[in-house]
Amino acid sequence: MWVFDLETLSFLTVNDAAVRHYGYSREEFLSMTVADIRPPEDRERLAAALGARRSRAVNRTQRYGIWRHVRADGSVIDVEVFAAEVTFRDRSAGLVLALDVTERLRVQHELGESERRFRVLAENSSDLISRHDLRGRFLYASPACSRLLGYEPDELIGHDYFEFLHPDDPARVIDTYRGIVIAGNTLTTQYRVRAKDGTYRWFESTAGAVPYPGTGEIAEFVAVARDITDRKDAEQKLQQSEARVRLLSHRLLQSQEAERRRVARELHDELGQTLTGLKLVLEGVRRRTDSGAATQIAKAQSVADRLLTQMRSLSLDLRPPLLDDFGLLAALLEHFAQFSRETAIAVRFRHYGIGERHRSEVETTAFRIIQEALTNVARHSQAAEVSIRLLADEETIEIEIEDLGRGFDPRTAAGVRAAGLSGMRERAVLLGGVLEVTSKPGQGTRIRADLPRREPATEPIS
Repeated sequence: MWVFDLETLSFLTVNDAAVRHYGYSREEFLSMTVADIRPPEDRERLAAALGARRSRAVNRTQRYGIWRHVRADGSVIDVEVFAAEVTFRDRSAGLVLALDVTERLRVQHELGESERRFRVLAENSSDLISRHDLRGRFLYASPACSRLLGYEPDELIGHDYFEFLHPDDPARVIDTYRGIVIAGNTLTTQYRVRAKDGTYRWFESTAGAVPYPGTGEIAEFVAVARDITDRKDAEQKLQQSEARVRLLSHRLLQSQEAERRRVARELHDELGQTLTGLKLVLEGVRRRTDSGAATQIAKAQSVADRLLTQMRSLSLDLRPPLLDDFGLLAALLEHFAQFSRETAIAVRFRHYGIGERHRSEVETTAFRIIQEALTNVARHSQAAEVSIRLLADEETIEIEIEDLGRGFDPRTAAGVRAAGLSGMRERAVLLGGVLEVTSKPGQGTRIRADLPRREPATEPIS
């Protein structure tokens, strides 16, 4: 703030703030005129303003607009000038208040440039770009809204964004904007918007907060939304197709197990009885013949014994009767005993909660996963022992099979081993569960599966 002589334009007094801000000493100020702190090209404008003042009496403070002033270091600042005519030391003088608005004008200029760039981008974008106040009302909508939703931009301005959302989606969008406010970064979400024709279109929107310059407080939100309706439709069709494939695969496995069950029972009941009868006949004939023929008959009996053993083993592999008659635990105990007899590999078995019966599909899947895992141990691991753990609660059956054998790289598994792993994983997935294989060469193999005990919801095949 300063006072200057209206006739000579000389500074009569200046306050401390002016001395500090402009960099001139008080003595320097008092040796200068108000024209001296203007750039040369602005002095003509100053003379015109002072001439206009003389033509009319001004007894009140008046705003004289934005002026450029030169500081002692030569830098130019923008100031907003307010002045009033006063009497100072018996002279007609002007009292001037100069507010430095350099930074404000710079910010305004940058905002203007930013706004110009924003509009160039927004008005040529195929995506819907919009600005919203803190209550969600449209401040701006790009022309793409006409093509995407059928609304003209003016039809959206001032309206609450949530008016156009599908009834199921506002909570998710609110959570997204709350996250933007808390985290201070951009977030992406998906939601449905009602078009002008009443249909709903899926959009994927990335939104962020725009702060006030200097304060950091949120001024508004900006969102870029892309129409993903076609993508959503394709995803839904793919999901439906995958669901149908899973259902068909599940039914195929059920049919295979039913056929295994039938063939196993026929082998056990019909062919087993036939072979047993043949052994009895051969034994009777052997007793009534001479020693030469008896030797040949004994050989025939030995062949019949091997056939009967092989038939029983094949029957168990196809479908152990204990699995249907007494459940998973009984079938596993029989299988472990047979496996150890045939391979000399010890099975350490721990279990909890599987003594009761479970759904047939669950028991079958658990048995087949363990059966295939033990087959892989016998063929590939060279382990002397395998550990198996089964835990069952109300929701799931947890299976863990681990050996300390050769191990392998699951990413490069091929042939029979790859097919076996894929089959185990497919069985778990079809039941709504998961199966993971962890292995490294020289560090053994660990297979873990979680199977849901309850029947998953299935869709009808159309």
